[in-house]
Amino acid sequence: MIKLKYLLLMLLPLLINVNSQTWHTYTTMKNAVDIDAHGDSIWVATTGGAFYYNVEDGNISTILQSDGLSNSSLTSLAVDNEGKVWFGTLDGNDEGMVNVYDPSSSSVKEIGDIMNSNYSQKTINSLLASGDTIFVATDFGQSLLNIDNYTFYDTYVKFGDFASLSMVKKVYKSGKIYLVTENGLAVQKSLTANLSAPESWLSYETSNDIPAAEIYDVVKYQSQVLVAANNGIYFQNGDSWTRYLSADSVKQMSVYGNLLYFISANSNTNSILSYNGSELTTLYQVSSSTLINAMHVYDNSTIYAASSSGMLKITGGSAETIIPDGPDENLFADMVVDDDGVLWVATGISGYGVGIFSFDGTSWNTYNTGNTSFSSDNFYTAYIAPDKTIYFGNWGRGFASYKEGEFTNYYSSSFPITGIPDDINYVVIGDMEADSDGNIWMLNYWCKNGEPLSVLSTDGEITNFSVSSSIGSDDKMEHMVIDQYDTKWFGVTTGTTGLFYFNDNGTLDNTSDDESGRLTTSSGLIDNNITALALDDIGSLWVGTTSGVTVIPQPSSPTSNITTPTALRQQTVSCIAVDALNRKWVGTLEGVIVM
Repeated sequence: MIKLKYLLLMLLPLLINVNSQTWHTYTTMKNAVDIDAHGDSIWVATTGGAFYYNVEDGNISTILQSDGLSNSSLTSLAVDNEGKVWFGTLDGNDEGMVNVYDPSSSSVKEIGDIMNSNYSQKTINSLLASGDTIFVATDFGQSLLNIDNYTFYDTYVKFGDFASLSMVKKVYKSGKIYLVTENGLAVQKSLTANLSAPESWLSYETSNDIPAAEIYDVVKYQSQVLVAANNGIYFQNGDSWTRYLSADSVKQMSVYGNLLYFISANSNTNSILSYNGSELTTLYQVSSSTLINAMHVYDNSTIYAASSSGMLKITGGSAETIIPDGPDENLFADMVVDDDGVLWVATGISGYGVGIFSFDGTSWNTYNTGNTSFSSDNFYTAYIAPDKTIYFGNWGRGFASYKEGEFTNYYSSSFPITGIPDDINYVVIGDMEADSDGNIWMLNYWCKNGEPLSVLSTDGEITNFSVSSSIGSDDKMEHMVIDQYDTKWFGVTTGTTGLFYFNDNGTLDNTSDDESGRLTTSSGLIDNNITALALDDIGSLWVGTTSGVTVIPQPSSPTSNITTPTALRQQTVSCIAVDALNRKWVGTLEGVIVM
């Protein structure tokens, strides 16, 4: 059984190493944000990577980080005339990068000019392929990228009377260039070549020129320039703007044949409508819980839409959801792999969790309050006991176990573990581990009664233990391991910080022989702020802190021969794992260090 604790960060896609020494990415592609097409391939950008759908045979293929994408979180896409697919990516710092996927070679090229620029805001909001140019709409303006040599050759940041570095949401080109900005619509003046000059642009400000608070899109329909706004659609009438269609907030427009298509949203529904110049028709409608982010009109009878529930294939007023198989969300708080090779995932804390995932190498399953007896979906720790029972710690509602196909929920009104000071029924169970007798010890993250350790004995009884008089009701406990002497080690990370230990001496019902204590910098620790614990194959305890690692070679005599590896000094440690060769893999803010 393999424990993969905190080796991957929460909310990032899951990477699993396989025997071929390649990497596969498993990520949800449910949240589709943009869509485009080339021939019979419908391309979809999601917050978990990209995929394309073959209209002819229905096959789905994915493009992920393991295939070369710089980041799985995508903001936009465009397909050029050669069939190359251009993606805008987004990392955790809201910095954008352009990735180009070439289907002929199945390769991805990264273009990092925007991420490496000096602009403070670097998000890529949309892409437009036109001729030999990719128009890149960003938070600081508009950039132009050459399709053939992958280089940026111009950037515009000032449009008429708009403030410099105005966010550009979208670019439209039809003779002139039209820019949808955070301040309104910027339009290229006729016969202008130097678009870097502010005077080369006409600027139509929202509220003052365009009677709307915000605009989202612009197209030409029947020779008229139309703007999609938060309160309908407007057309340009000379230098003024007049209401063209009354509608709810219009997010996107598209012209196909003699019809204008658009996405409209209100607090209750999201809809796709068409307009033929005189008559308005609702083609598809869904509740507001499903956002329709973008659409591609494939032909007169079929529309493909990027939505928060996947790609929708809309025909005849109904929709088929198309999405690659994967986890329900990109939420991975803790993971374990059982003896059958099944991956089990705890998904998150405090309202962010969505239950428990399992993956058998072929398909994903989700277990949550909708299909189990769970009291909450906020599971954030996982542990496999020697008897193959899998335990999951919950943020606020105790814990659950899984054995032989059945879940058991250990939480009720009579749950015997005391929770946080503000609500003793709110019980956060962190790390769990079995002792040599098969009892399951649990670390109570924050307990009002000063009993941070609880044990589920082999006969099914739960008992709570005090550890040290120095633990108070404001202390918070994390990172527990049990050594070869059945001593429980854990860190107090808030309050009376330090490394604590407890040993019941094999007598759960006799507290008179219990031993406990606390180690701090005065005992030899490099720092009292404990961030990780691990036991190696010879029984040494590795203690990760915000200032490096302390090694306790003899846990039975914890203050003897304590050392601090020089290579790990002044490193902020986030996790420690020990492999089969007794190497220590230490995660730090600067990367991974192998000892």
